[in-house]
Amino acid sequence: MLSSVCYHPHMRLIAAAKTDVGRRRFHNEDAFFLDSDRGVFAVADGVGGANAGEVASSVLCETVESYADRFQHAASRDGSVESIREGLLALMDEVYQAASARIYQMAEEHTEMRGMATTGVVLVVGRRGAVLGHVGDSRAYLVRSGSVERLTVDHTLVQEMITQGLLSAEDASSFPHQNVLA
Repeated sequence: MLSSVCYHPHMRLIAAAKTDVGRRRFHNEDAFFLDSDRGVFAVADGVGGANAGEVASSVLCETVESYADRFQHAASRDGSVESIREGLLALMDEVYQAASARIYQMAEEHTEMRGMATTGVVLVVGRRGAVLGHVGDSRAYLVRSGSVERLTVDHTLVQEMITQGLLSAEDASSFPHQNVLA
């Protein structure tokens, strides 16, 4: 387990990460990146059942790490909250696009990696707020004062069906394609 603590003027960040193979897989496809000093965090989970999910999740976290200085600068600069937010969101999009392009390129070059994919969550915390980006069914939660609040909505077929009113939340737990990404 890796953990770190960072003190910001208005909050204390405690970050910890631990991977576990889970109950359904034979090998671990998780990856993470924690940098409390720069306020950049990522968790990725290779898509199970696809080739080289552990490679795809590592690529996402390595890409986030390569952007950590840029994220820190964008989160710490002066300006309006809105302009800082827009800059961080643009960088977040750039990170996911860069990771996706690298994953695609690797899959094209190595047949044993074809179809590899990952889900992931990236969090950037700065002096004046935080920005969260995610893809797939990796989730982010806020734990504060003893309560836990889910911050993300899954990008899955079942969630899309619930959102569109085609499936009830009660029926979702027995839906046969719960983990199909949308």
